[in-house]
Amino acid sequence: TKPWKIIVLHQPGWCSGGSHGNDATVQTAIQPLCQQYGVQIVFAGHNHYYSRADVNGVQHVTTGAGGAPFYTATAGQPYIVTYTTSALEFCKVSIDGNSLFCQAVKPDGTVIDQFYVEKDEPDFTFIQATDPQIGWAANGNNDAKWAETVSKVNLVEPNFLIVTGDLVDNRGNVAQVDLYNSGAAGLNPSIQLYNLPGNHDVGDTPDATSYALWKSRFGYPPDNNNPWYSFTRGNNLFIVLDSMVLKSPTGFTDPNKAVEEMNWLTQTLIDANTADYNNIMVFMHTSLCLTSIAEADGGFNMPLGTGNGPRKQLLDLFHEYGVKAAFSGHAHYNSYVRDGDLEIITTSSCNSSLGSPSTPQGFRFVEVYPGHISHVYRTLASIALLAGDFNGDRVVDEKDLDIFAGYWLDSGIWP
Repeated sequence: TKPWKIIVLHQPGWCSGGSHGNDATVQTAIQPLCQQYGVQIVFAGHNHYYSRADVNGVQHVTTGAGGAPFYTATAGQPYIVTYTTSALEFCKVSIDGNSLFCQAVKPDGTVIDQFYVEKDEPDFTFIQATDPQIGWAANGNNDAKWAETVSKVNLVEPNFLIVTGDLVDNRGNVAQVDLYNSGAAGLNPSIQLYNLPGNHDVGDTPDATSYALWKSRFGYPPDNNNPWYSFTRGNNLFIVLDSMVLKSPTGFTDPNKAVEEMNWLTQTLIDANTADYNNIMVFMHTSLCLTSIAEADGGFNMPLGTGNGPRKQLLDLFHEYGVKAAFSGHAHYNSYVRDGDLEIITTSSCNSSLGSPSTPQGFRFVEVYPGHISHVYRTLASIALLAGDFNGDRVVDEKDLDIFAGYWLDSGIWP
């Protein structure tokens, strides 16, 4: 009955590699108990760095950079949200009623990671899924996972689902498009679907032909002639971008679509400043960055160029106008970077995950509160109803009793 359940031990069940690997006992014996009894956080040390893994809603925090020589972490480990090497840190946990706030902090006060765990109901929820990439034979052709994704989204019952690009592998393949759309048609009608294009949908260098094909296959919002748009939910603004044309604009010359999109984004954020939204969130296919805002340019991030490329331009705008989070996909594994108050969140594929070993397929579940958001990566396999778990949150509690009693009342079984 305790509202907060936290375990502290030494050897981590999920970490970022290095001198010590994952502890099998934590994975096979402790993690199932965490899920059964609603444990929110497991703190460990052993490896001399900071890392955080999100395993089916349980935060596994390795906070081992307390003064001993640092260990080297390895990128691409399963379930890892973020990690930091060569930096002393400590974890600070604040509990205010039904809200827990955890920060990983350097000695100079710099926050390198933070997350919320909430007991109160959010204003609303949404799911970010990404990279179903229907038809990608190179990674096992897991097309059936898209239908499973939709069914699991229906079980979780968010207010909306946004798919951040690479809906199909080959935009010219009608069968792949039809399979994506037929799977999406299984979404509960009460759950709004939003799509945005990735490189497999409009090309690495989009042009008028690929834009027209995207529009014919997946449509544009009403009164919109471009694949970028915005929408609101409550007092929150959601901005959807085409990162591909920003990354490689040479497919368009007149008009220059990258300039047009940046002008639109700037004006949208200026207007948002006047509207005073609770939260502003951005969605795009290609991540701003995967490990650091200063990382080298590559195929999975937005280019920094000589210092004023699209990455820098977007970061400047997001900081100036108070964007809370930028969600993306493309990399087919999870990563997380915090840049001041901005969360840069890269989510793994719901169909075909990469990494070594790969993160199981899943999606990101986001809770929206008046002043912040809370998010976890949920694997498809983890979303299954326990006996009596009527709301699918993996815990049988009074919320499930309310649902059960309501069903009896509505059906007339219980007068």
